[in-house]
Amino acid sequence: MSVRTRRVPLATVVACSLVGVGALTGIASLAAPAQAAEINAITNATIRNRSTPAGPNYVYDNYNLIFAFDTTGKTVAEDDTLNIQLPSELRTRAASFNVTDQDTGGAALKCSIPAGEGQVLSCAFTDYVTTHDNARGDIHVVADMVRQTTTDTFSFTINHSVEIDATVPNGNIVKNTNGYAPETAYKYGWQLHEGHTERFMWEIHIPAQSIQSPVISITDTFDTSNGGYKLFNDGVKNQQARLLKWNTTAAYRNDPYHQHPSELVWVGDSINGGTFTMTETADGFVASFPNSNDDAIYDLKYYTELKTPEGLKVGNVFNNTANVNGQTATKTVAIETVGWGNVESQLRTTPSDSLCDYSAHDCAFTFRVNDCSLAEREHDASSEEESCAHRCERCSGHWSGCSRHCPGRGLDASTSAGVSVPFASTSSLGSSA
Repeated sequence: MSVRTRRVPLATVVACSLVGVGALTGIASLAAPAQAAEINAITNATIRNRSTPAGPNYVYDNYNLIFAFDTTGKTVAEDDTLNIQLPSELRTRAASFNVTDQDTGGAALKCSIPAGEGQVLSCAFTDYVTTHDNARGDIHVVADMVRQTTTDTFSFTINHSVEIDATVPNGNIVKNTNGYAPETAYKYGWQLHEGHTERFMWEIHIPAQSIQSPVISITDTFDTSNGGYKLFNDGVKNQQARLLKWNTTAAYRNDPYHQHPSELVWVGDSINGGTFTMTETADGFVASFPNSNDDAIYDLKYYTELKTPEGLKVGNVFNNTANVNGQTATKTVAIETVGWGNVESQLRTTPSDSLCDYSAHDCAFTFRVNDCSLAEREHDASSEEESCAHRCERCSGHWSGCSRHCPGRGLDASTSAGVSVPFASTSSLGSSA
């Protein structure tokens, strides 16, 4: 009896059975569960400004991050991963998404990224790789730039070890020093980043000189489509309605991120010798405050929350209309995808005469002597490995580089999970098929 052992990486269950002359004298088939491997398949990183494509690149602009990947020639199994560390300057929303086959729509990778700055994009291969080879494509993530830089190049860390750089066109990231100042009431809104994608922030910018009235009155109407949304106010003034005032248009322009108003008041506080009021209605709210009748610009900030989880679906659109003393200001917020991706590959072919009965999913082996023809058994060792056993590698990519299984050869696992299966020697096989 000739016995040879070999390493079985990421082993599941190995069961070898001799059919014909030569009895199986022992079998051990239990091994540790498979462990996922990190696949270094990212080949390129690209970053593009979605807010101002022609430049300059401003702080808080929105960017599309594109990561090209290619698994050609690589061993990839289900649950193997790709991990990409984003630089701290980039802020993402929490998201989960699939990288899909362009032809079938099937998911090749499942990806996720948390909300926050400098987060890690994690992607895991699905069972798609058990039926497809040479998967290649791209992964997209949307992120905001949250601080200025002295460089136009950003570094992404792949699987904790590999650095890939990407250069943003049109220079480094700078602060916008000359903001937009509206001449009439202007509406703005966006989906929140702070782990609450079901919430929107809205702003109504009002130039005092455009209102010919001692009182500025606002009627805001909420959209009811896709389940609608409602006014949101937390209990700690973090996301409560507030009114900001800049005393002059110049001061407003010089504060393009609206972080340094001349005055900030909450609902019920005094302003311009009167009171800032805000009352919720069935389909929105009404608000008012005394007009300063000067060069001031006001910004009414408030938050809303979707009424139903079904509203948080990519492609859903929510409108908002504000009437400010007869001036109409509208804004639409769409639920956008934060990440997506595409993949193409070759469908894996199944050999017509396989050495192994196998499942590519669980890598379980059943070796049968009768799967090798008599002529193959009579070949020398090198020929046996080439003609009889090479197909075993198709059982799973994790078996790449293994010793080949043919009559007279053993299964080597002495250095791995304790799997050891004796085989009958070639001389004991006789001429049975």
